Amino acid sequence: MVFKSFTQKQLDILCSKPAKIEIYHGPVRTGKTIVAGARLYQNLLEASQHEKRLAISAAAKNIENCHRNIANSLRDVFGTRIVPPRNEGSASFNFKLFDGENMASVSARCLGWGTVRAEQGLYGWNIDGSVIDEVVMAPENLFEVNITRLDRPWARLICTTNPQSSKHWLKKNFIDKADGVYIKEYPWKHSDNPYLQEEYLDMLKKTLHGVYYRRLVLGEWCSADGMIYPFLNDSFLINNLPSPNGYIVGFDFGLNHKTAAVLVAYNPLCNPPAWVADEFVRENGDGQICTINDIVMDFWQWLGGRCPEAIYVDPSALVLKNELYRNRRNISIMDANNDVSNGIHCVMAMISGREVGIGAHCEKLLDEMYNYCWDSKKSDLTGRDMPTKENDDLCDALRYALYTHWGRDCAVSRHTPVRGAQKQSQRRPHDLQPEWNNISMGYLY
Repeated sequence: MVFKSFTQKQLDILCSKPAKIEIYHGPVRTGKTIVAGARLYQNLLEASQHEKRLAISAAAKNIENCHRNIANSLRDVFGTRIVPPRNEGSASFNFKLFDGENMASVSARCLGWGTVRAEQGLYGWNIDGSVIDEVVMAPENLFEVNITRLDRPWARLICTTNPQSSKHWLKKNFIDKADGVYIKEYPWKHSDNPYLQEEYLDMLKKTLHGVYYRRLVLGEWCSADGMIYPFLNDSFLINNLPSPNGYIVGFDFGLNHKTAAVLVAYNPLCNPPAWVADEFVRENGDGQICTINDIVMDFWQWLGGRCPEAIYVDPSALVLKNELYRNRRNISIMDANNDVSNGIHCVMAMISGREVGIGAHCEKLLDEMYNYCWDSKKSDLTGRDMPTKENDDLCDALRYALYTHWGRDCAVSRHTPVRGAQKQSQRRPHDLQPEWNNISMGYLY
């Protein structure tokens, strides 16, 4: 991104008295991450009056997100003084602070909760500041352990997030109990970011629906209930399938339920650029003795001469993956990304945004999608979005394919698949803005 200057909302936060815990929550693309980095930098300038060697923690779903969403945001604003790591898999990055009088070196430790118990990286460690990106996705114990490390007078925890369920632990235990002294919560809205284009905002309104519209556009904390794909109608169906450039497959395996797969074809020159070309269902039960080998052989027979780029499989189905791999026919067999809530959001965005159509002959998939609902009781109990687990096998397979292959971009035409090696775009250093020069040496009360 190109940093321009701080918005009025960001300046109001930077000029306010800080709290031990600050939570910035609201719709997407409002400027929360930028001000979180600036607030952290401001925090460290205060700490540099007392210590010359400072330590911070940066937590996100994985190490790459720590660099992309936290370190790179610092670098966007403060330029080359934030030294980039050798690679985005590095568990740390370093930079120096200089305010005209004091010099301090800062060591940042990156914590990713997606693969390990990230809170263990905080035990026995003195920190001078901490940032958690998309905190609603983090384990609650990571947040709580982080709080216990804020014993230094200047140490603070800064969090950014989009809203989730109104029953989420962050909403109930912290945002709703913000006292303005130890905890401050800052709600955001799209009007807080004057740099957003009307075309982008209009696109969000037309492509997001239901709970995702309320959270990511309106900034509401609300529980997921009702239909997941309420917008789905005949206009998204394709009767005459075009010629594809390639295929991918999503595969959901079941012992106590049916096994299902979807074949997704794509061609960036077509409209839509991707479509569900076929569906595979193998029913279990009815007195039939069904082995995994039987399922795999039926699957290959259904696939026929169509050669997909990759088959994305339920990551818990180890036996199925082994059997597919043994007969893989030079096709990549890969674990699917099983992030349910974000995966459903991706499927919804791609279909409603006309990036993906559905073959009108895929009647079983359509039947599932027309009846796919949120489980409001489980969502309220856990604080996380959960769909009903009934007759959802083809929906799961579709989510595996679209979300794993096209990832967070949710677009076929402008995306390099996540499985391919990607280089992060080089971020251009930027000089400090006049507003920052006026407030960086202290807080304006």
